[in-house]
Amino acid sequence: MLTAAERNRIDGLRTDGLSRGAILFLISVIDRLVDGHDQQCAWKQGCDGEWESSCGECWVFDNAGPVENGVKYCHGCGKPVKPVPYVDEANADGIEADGSPMDATERPK
Repeated sequence: MLTAAERNRIDGLRTDGLSRGAILFLISVIDRLVDGHDQQCAWKQGCDGEWESSCGECWVFDNAGPVENGVKYCHGCGKPVKPVPYVDEANADGIEADGSPMDATERPK
């Protein structure tokens, strides 16, 4: 948290038009961002192409996914995005529904 010297400095910043409460709020937001800077927001792709974030948001792209569309940070929580592509659980083992092996180009990575 803040030291006495930092609190005194905040009091001096109020001449810029920001209230003490506003400054403390901004500091708390920065603290939360710094504390979570090493965390990522997982964006999991659904079977219909939508992307659900671990912070509870849902995103849909017209084409491709977050990486191809230049998304680096979550619009909901501000953390770096970690894309988790959709994996068809039924075909995760490389076997088609009829029991035949999948073509190598169709197999999930």
